[in-house]
Amino acid sequence: MRPSPFFKLCEMLERRAPLINTKHMSVGEQVLIFLHLIGHNVRFRAIRGRFFHSAWTIRSYFHIVLGAILNLYPNFIESSHVTFRDHYSYEEKCEKKTLDTISKKFNAKCLLAQVDNHLRTMKTAWGIIAKLRNQSSCGLDVNMRMIRMSSNVYNIYIEGNPTHEKYLNKKIDMYDEIVIVVRKNIARGSGGKLFDDVEM
Repeated sequence: MRPSPFFKLCEMLERRAPLINTKHMSVGEQVLIFLHLIGHNVRFRAIRGRFFHSAWTIRSYFHIVLGAILNLYPNFIESSHVTFRDHYSYEEKCEKKTLDTISKKFNAKCLLAQVDNHLRTMKTAWGIIAKLRNQSSCGLDVNMRMIRMSSNVYNIYIEGNPTHEKYLNKKIDMYDEIVIVVRKNIARGSGGKLFDDVEM
């Protein structure tokens, strides 16, 4: 930060927020410590030698400056006209429409808890697939929708990870659908698909 905006910030905090010089620390030093902690993501004790104050003093003044900055909040942030309830109603409408569509498509009653459970299962499956794809001993066959692993490595790996067996050296069920649902649909040659391309 250049000196000019820094001094403007200090002046604003003195005028609009009740930040004052104390016998231990000036406003400039308080703000400088605050910005250093926020900007570099360091602990209080890590910078006590730099500013020649105890960790407790630095912590105290950090919270004083934080409170002063939070007092500036109403001056710079305008409240939105959309309430949380409006947003929640919109989500409810989307979920209801999705459930109705699924129920009509498969001619079965579908509940939100079932959809959430299935999505969790798909995300867990994708986590395992992504982990396997990133391993140096594995290779992704895009055309066959399978992750290949040599037999000797496979035997050792499955001993430690028996639940991963269904993802290795055999076609992964619903691979394209999982990719689309968890939004990891990176086009890779013939493997690139849009949502409209998936047959249901």
